[in-house]
Formats: sequence, C-alpha cells, structure tokens
Amino acid sequence: MSRCSSASDDRTARRYPFYAEEHLRRGRTVLRPVVRISIADTAIVVDALVDTGSEHVLADSSLAIAAGLDLSDPIDIEEIGLGGGIAEARFLRVPAFLHPPDHAEIDLIEWEIEVGFIDNWRPLYPCILGNVGFLDHFTVTVNRFAQATALERRTAFDDRFGTAQ
Repeated sequence: MSRCSSASDDRTARRYPFYAEEHLRRGRTVLRPVVRISIADTAIVVDALVDTGSEHVLADSSLAIAAGLDLSDPIDIEEIGLGGGIAEARFLRVPAFLHPPDHAEIDLIEWEIEVGFIDNWRPLYPCILGNVGFLDHFTVTVNRFAQATALERRTAFDDRFGTAQ
C-alpha cells in the first residue's frame, strides 16, 4: 500500500464525481454517490456506494475471500434487511483505505471498520458504505446538482455548524 493518513487528518478532503449509469431511468441518467476503497491492505480497489439508508458497511463475501480474510470466525453474525429481502452478514473488523478519485499518487486515508460480508450478493456495487463505519468517520456532503460527493475529516461539520447537543 502507499502512504496513509487517518480519517481525522486535515488531508482527508476529497471530491468524487457521481458515477453515471449508462441506462436512462424515467428519461434521465442514473447518478450515484460512489467512492473508491480497498479493504484489508489489498490491491483490490472497488467502487463503493455511499448509502445513508444503510446502518452498516456491507460487502460481497468474494471481497473478503480475495483479501484472504477468514469468514469462518466472524465477530458477529446478523440477519439484516437488504434489497427487500433478508441476508446473513458475517462481520469482521478490518482496515479500510479510501483511494483518491483520480488514481493520483496521494496518501490513502486509513480507518478501521466492521464490514458485514454477505454471500450471494445482489446489489450493483460490491460494497455499500453506511452510517456505522463510514458516515460516522467522515463529514460527507452529497450534492446531485454538483454531481459530486465530498469527504472531509469527521470534525468538519462541527467546525461549520457547531456540535449538536
């Protein structure tokens, strides 16, 4: 892996363009807030969907297998709602790395997350970044008008708006 900084570092600020899906839906292009990550110190970099409706970070179990992670002894197993159904998620605590949007040679941002790995994954993206593990580590601004997602250090929101009591 390249050089790393932490999620609380001032160098956290990154701006990612929305991913534009090729098909049209209701006459317009589908745009998604996506960032680039890798897990467990592997060279496998994936596009991950930022999902404010997900409580967890979830991923296809094939990512765990490719990273050489052992899914036979998870820290937790939970039945969760996913895509209108129920799926079993096996949670592991792993390092995660946020990659720059443009493949630039800048520091990766590293943080620890619990990922729920799911067999027979059906979502369009191999990883979903939810509230616990992602949105609680960064200040995330999603703007469809700008067609971009901006990530900043966790305290950036409080710096601008004050701490919620």
